[in-house]
Amino acid sequence: MGFADATKAFISNFVKFDGRSTRSEYWWPMLAIFIVNILIGVISSMSSSIGGILSMLFSLAIIIPAIAVGIRRLHDLDKSGWWLLIGLIPLLGGLFLLYLFVQRGTVGSNQYGPDPLGGAV
Repeated sequence: MGFADATKAFISNFVKFDGRSTRSEYWWPMLAIFIVNILIGVISSMSSSIGGILSMLFSLAIIIPAIAVGIRRLHDLDKSGWWLLIGLIPLLGGLFLLYLFVQRGTVGSNQYGPDPLGGAV
């Protein structure tokens, strides 16, 4: 899945908390979010009031889709979406989630659905 397809899937599945997401379906939108945040930072350095408003609006717009794709990514690893809360532990939680999110998903079906890559059991 390429950048455009992954970003489209991120936007179209913005409130879908069930199913599974591949690594590319998670990481390409995260790259897009990172780039947009850099652009908002540049705008903020020019005009802090406009940048602050843009930053707030962008954060509000992506928080639910980001949580949803994180949960689907954990489902691909055959883990509950509640594992996302481990990210609230300073430093170690985020590093553990990073470790999980770079792992290959479960090959074949798991309790959260069929393999999005079509792997056989």
